[in-house]
Amino acid sequence: MVRSEGCHRKRSEALTQILSLALLLAWSSLAVASVLPRAVNLKVLAGVAKAQHAPIALLFWSPGCRYCAVVERDFLQPASADPRFRHVIFRRIDIKSGKALWDFAGHVTTEARFAKRVGVTLVPDIRFYNAKGQKAAPEMLGLSTPSFYGSYLDTALRKAQKMCQRL
Repeated sequence: MVRSEGCHRKRSEALTQILSLALLLAWSSLAVASVLPRAVNLKVLAGVAKAQHAPIALLFWSPGCRYCAVVERDFLQPASADPRFRHVIFRRIDIKSGKALWDFAGHVTTEARFAKRVGVTLVPDIRFYNAKGQKAAPEMLGLSTPSFYGSYLDTALRKAQKMCQRL
């Protein structure tokens, strides 16, 4: 009977550890699921961008897109925390969402209609805009080369910053 009790205790401790680890992993995946704020009013963001001579980086994404999650988690979140890009305004737009979005002209539309209007058809797609709602750097479409993606993103962000500093 002593042996049975010890065996149950070990199983119970192992199960507790497994459940604790599972909860920790679930919580941590939720914590990094979406840090970039949703774009709500691009006209207001353009005003902030103008005051700071900063670009706006918009991630066009779709729920369930694993590449979108990788781009946001592994590249955009670190870039948004990087002091070199502290004046870049990072936001995201769901290309399937019916949520309201005010465009650069101040007109209300939806995230999906705005994405369609600017020609977004595939995700992830990062677009860089200046305070006038104009293209500030070439877009970054897809995630074909993850090992070079960070370098490509740095280059695009620096190019967008330079362009916006002239405004």
